[in-house]
Amino acid sequence: MLSILVLCSLAVTAEDVTFMNNRRQWEKLPTATLLHMGFRFAEIQEMPDSAVLCFSILANRVQTQQLQGKELKDCIGAICNLGNLYLNRYNDFSKAYSYLLQAEELAIKYHQEKLLAHVYINLANLYVFETELNASKPHEDQILATYRKAFNISIKQEEWGPIVPSFITIVEMALAKQQLDSVANEIKIFSQLSIPDTVYGVQYARRLCEGIQLWQNNEKEKALISFNNLDNIDGWPDKSGLAKSSSVVKHIILYTAYHQLGQEDIALKQIKESEQLAKEYGFPDGMMAAYQNYIQYYTDLGDKVHADFYRLKRYELQDSISKASHVNDINTVRFLREIDKMNEEVKDLIYKEQTKERILWIVGVFALIAVLLLVLLYISRRRIQEGYQRLYRQNVELLAADEARRQAEAAKPEAMNEGPKYSHNQMDEDVMDDLWLQIKRVMETSEEIYHDPFGVDQLVELLGAKRNYVSQTINTKTGEAFNVMLNEYRIREACRRMNDLENYGNYSVEGIAQSVGYNSRSHFAKLFKAATGIPPSVYMRMCKAGTPPGDMITPS
Repeated sequence: MLSILVLCSLAVTAEDVTFMNNRRQWEKLPTATLLHMGFRFAEIQEMPDSAVLCFSILANRVQTQQLQGKELKDCIGAICNLGNLYLNRYNDFSKAYSYLLQAEELAIKYHQEKLLAHVYINLANLYVFETELNASKPHEDQILATYRKAFNISIKQEEWGPIVPSFITIVEMALAKQQLDSVANEIKIFSQLSIPDTVYGVQYARRLCEGIQLWQNNEKEKALISFNNLDNIDGWPDKSGLAKSSSVVKHIILYTAYHQLGQEDIALKQIKESEQLAKEYGFPDGMMAAYQNYIQYYTDLGDKVHADFYRLKRYELQDSISKASHVNDINTVRFLREIDKMNEEVKDLIYKEQTKERILWIVGVFALIAVLLLVLLYISRRRIQEGYQRLYRQNVELLAADEARRQAEAAKPEAMNEGPKYSHNQMDEDVMDDLWLQIKRVMETSEEIYHDPFGVDQLVELLGAKRNYVSQTINTKTGEAFNVMLNEYRIREACRRMNDLENYGNYSVEGIAQSVGYNSRSHFAKLFKAATGIPPSVYMRMCKAGTPPGDMITPS
């Protein structure tokens, strides 16, 4: 075992030495050469780590050297490329956003308007990814506005590269929402542009524009022919990324068209085609779009079972993509750590001559720090787990007491009348007690309380009582508002469902939240943690590990 550890340590050290040697050598290369190398590594040789290294060297030159002219433009472009790589290759949204904002600020400061079109394309794509993964919820108008910035700047500066993806996305978003009139100006402008045929993807964009214009002129059959030929472009390599992407997008557009025409059988076939191709080509965003179309399709048909099935698959895909965006393989994590270390902590060392022993010493220090951090992390996690266990025992005792209370109340005979009768505007204590029993019975037995929305008005309707009496009773008996009481019952039911592995074992946290009436995961998690002392994701893991804490909430 010791020999294996030694060999692994030497392998890592050799890789680190190679990395630092490459950086020393590449630091001496001209800006244009480094930029060209970065493009080749990223687009042709599929070596994103080496591309990041090239672009990082250029990004540092903006801060450390007085640059002008084309050299300054190339270095700002390298920062934009770093944002693109972190977004599309590593799915690291925070780094991507940081680099793209830096590129935007520098492009504005140094009047590099052509670069802004590329920056805004990447920023818009980042906003779309964030929306799909629920990492955040940028307003759809913000996404469209960012694509329009790229579109308009491209036209003004005759920077044709960004105009194709920006135009395609603007049109696709409008078509999906049946709001083509909102992008009529962009369609008109694009149809009149003289874009060189050498611009990658321009034939696809022209054919899409042609199909949209036919659709707007009510020539639906001709439009469908154009849409069906979107992936049949002369000169495209069969396996190119754009060719593959266009095949997936073609079926998404055709689904929208056939769905709007009411040809549901053909529309469903298009969804299945887009799903199959996205799965074959490894396009998770295509899979997300297919699942969203399934949900819309079955919802419009009133088929809640199938709509919920694909909604669950979409949640599962979101979870897997979110995890992948934070949990990269070991080599990628080490590489990104080395980049940060080079840029922030050891940047001065790469310009000095150092011996191999000096490098090994630095690696050893970082290894020791890493071990210490792991020990501290382990101790911290142990304390947190012990705290959760204490909360578990306390809540089990509360659960037992609540169960005894409910059994005692169940043994009492129910009142014969359907609801309380009132002869005046004030309630005496007996009448209020009777109404309180009926309120609790509804809250403990009715599935209606787990539907969104559910409020005092729905409760009053179920009870057949006056609204002011119901509110007065709840406030008097609990000292809380109705919404507080409702949240207690919903969180309690969420705990029960997480513990019911047979029926809810495949649900995600989002799925459980929606099943008890919450559409926002963050809102649900906040209420759950406040009520139980345990985050819902941890609670779910405890249940699946065979140590379910049981119902931890005891409503008043």
